[in-house]
Amino acid sequence: LPTDGEIASLLCDKVDILLAGSLDLPSFRNTSQLLTHYRDALLNDLLRDNYGHYTGNADLLAEAAEKLPDASLSVLIPAEDLANAVRLHFGNELGSHKGGDAYAYLKSAKVYTTALDPWEASVEIRVGRIEETAHTYRLFFRLAKGEEVSDEYLACFVKREDGSVYFRSLQSS
Repeated sequence: LPTDGEIASLLCDKVDILLAGSLDLPSFRNTSQLLTHYRDALLNDLLRDNYGHYTGNADLLAEAAEKLPDASLSVLIPAEDLANAVRLHFGNELGSHKGGDAYAYLKSAKVYTTALDPWEASVEIRVGRIEETAHTYRLFFRLAKGEEVSDEYLACFVKREDGSVYFRSLQSS
């Protein structure tokens, strides 16, 4: 398929969710591995894309204040939103909620929070080729940051009947 067409853009948007500025992307083959490596990146993507909804949201803050009266919170991402993102982008259910390095999980309020501003990925996705099968797309790409370029990655995506796709796996090729 064309490396600069609509499908390429759709697949690159999915890869962009995982980027945090590094050229090294850990491989995953299932949701458990995915969340071990990318929980913070997924939460960052939610916060970056919905900043106004997750910061200063009076309803979320009031609910959290009832359950955590001693906490001073300004950023809250409902755990359900992460579960929905995993279902949408990775076609699977989220097994359990827990904190990462940048985002803490507050079990009593069922929310994630952070003191950090969302980060923008400072790397470029360079598509090498895209292969299509009856039920999947395979995206071969490299990441670039300035003069530095990564090894090639292979991202596999499953096609849905509605034309959308979800991530199945990522590996260095």
